[in-house]
Amino acid sequence: MSFIQPIILSSSYQHSLHHRYELNIYRGDCEYPHAPGNKWHKLQHHLIEAKKQKASVIATFGGPFSNHLHAFGSTLKSMPFKAVAVVRGELQPKLTPTLRDMVNNGVELWPSSRSDYRLGVSSDVTQTIDTLYKNVYWIPEGVVVCWAH
Repeated sequence: MSFIQPIILSSSYQHSLHHRYELNIYRGDCEYPHAPGNKWHKLQHHLIEAKKQKASVIATFGGPFSNHLHAFGSTLKSMPFKAVAVVRGELQPKLTPTLRDMVNNGVELWPSSRSDYRLGVSSDVTQTIDTLYKNVYWIPEGVVVCWAH
């Protein structure tokens, strides 16, 4: 299925118009199904940068129901990087559907207290991960892309 799809207007509606219009819609969920919509557009730049930096691990942040974490886990499943996610809050014995999918995709989950989580890459948990693994590339929460072109 193409990620650019035409919208077909009914013939009765088209006859009521004095001009002919063609309408196409972008379907981000069809372009890259593992990270639909803007998630792929933001993640792809980080993946390129991680490869340039010869990272062996890519890590990111998110909550237990995070669409970003879900897209991250699904995307990295087929890539040569180890995937690590810092999850806001304590992990519960019964994982959320998002976190279950991440574990099934091979993502290593690290719980973080809310106060430590707010510190981002300066948090205790990220320092522990950086000590445990070398060459960690960190994707900020929300997948902000901030390179000058």
